[in-house]
Amino acid sequence: MWSPANRGPRSAHMAKAPRKRKKKAKPPAPMHPDRKVFLVWIIALVLAVALITATLRQLGPDVGAADVIMAYLGAFTFSFFPAGCAAFRIHRLKGIMPTRRVLRWLAVFALALDLVIMIFIFLQYELGWFGGSPDPRAVSPYADPVAVAVATFALFIAFFVILLTYLVAGIGIIWLIAAVERWLAPEALLRVRRLSRATTDRMRRKDLVRFAKYSALRWIFNIPEVLDTEGLRVGVPGPSKRFPWKAFSRAMTWSVLLGTVIAISVSLDPFLRESFSIEQLLSIVSVASMFIPWLVLPWFIFRRLGATIPGQRRVFSLYDGLRSRVYGTLVAVGTLILMIRLALREVPLSTILSAFFSYYAAFLLLATIFTFAYFNYFEDNLASDVAGAYGRLREKEQGRRADEEE
Repeated sequence: MWSPANRGPRSAHMAKAPRKRKKKAKPPAPMHPDRKVFLVWIIALVLAVALITATLRQLGPDVGAADVIMAYLGAFTFSFFPAGCAAFRIHRLKGIMPTRRVLRWLAVFALALDLVIMIFIFLQYELGWFGGSPDPRAVSPYADPVAVAVATFALFIAFFVILLTYLVAGIGIIWLIAAVERWLAPEALLRVRRLSRATTDRMRRKDLVRFAKYSALRWIFNIPEVLDTEGLRVGVPGPSKRFPWKAFSRAMTWSVLLGTVIAISVSLDPFLRESFSIEQLLSIVSVASMFIPWLVLPWFIFRRLGATIPGQRRVFSLYDGLRSRVYGTLVAVGTLILMIRLALREVPLSTILSAFFSYYAAFLLLATIFTFAYFNYFEDNLASDVAGAYGRLREKEQGRRADEEE
């Protein structure tokens, strides 16, 4: 009989108890690229605002309101440059047009600007145009060919760096548009699909708040009530082989239209002109115009997805509905003409024209670069992500509805 006293070696057939293996901890999921860029942007924004606030406190109360507004707008704009650097690092290989080609075109445009400036200086000092000296050769900078060559090269480098800075900052601004749309657009499409069920008389009596939210969505997209939104169609677009110049030109047209409306509404507003000059107001609008793409480019994701609702006579496009709503809301031609006529009574026409020329010179350059960045680097991937997320949301909703019916 076995006891601890006469304990012997274990028999060969007695197997050892298996040891429990410790489960390896799963590595943390990698941070989404949008979160990385967002973190960079927030840090840059906080630092820029803190620096501007500290500087304004040092300057004291003598700083004007226009300078304060410009300072904080500049800080907000600057924060997108570090974010643009981070976003460019992620998206530089995703462009329809290769980045090397984009940089070559920036160099060509910088050279064109350089030549325009040098020709202007030549006409002013050599021929006496544009208010030049009566004896232009006596003070002409073209007397020293070496100095002319150095100045031409320095201007070229300066213009190229400025354009590259605008491109990187624009990528940062457009990145925020894409990140917000990637988050909101799939849910918006799903809610558009629910409209016909959510805006019935029965739903109004059942949940008035929900009914009001969906009615507001119908108003934003300008969707006729006769359409059955359950038939919403959303395509899954493939990658573009060519740059979408047609969509680019449409976006530029809308940007110029809205930029003009905003510039006239702000700079010629009689109440604002009591505190600011037209030059100050247009300077503020010039910086704020960098964010006009936030009002225009979000529409184009619905065009890229081909989001439509079939009707009895024609197919309704969400892009067309949203565009017509924005046009009808923002563009009040009669009001703008009245504001211009009132402004001409107090401000000379030459002052208004010169101020608007400076505004458009900067605005058109920025709008072109930012719109190009959206269509070249972001729209394809954004459309694919939104279509995939919408498909998953729709599958979940159909599963819930099937469970409820059972």
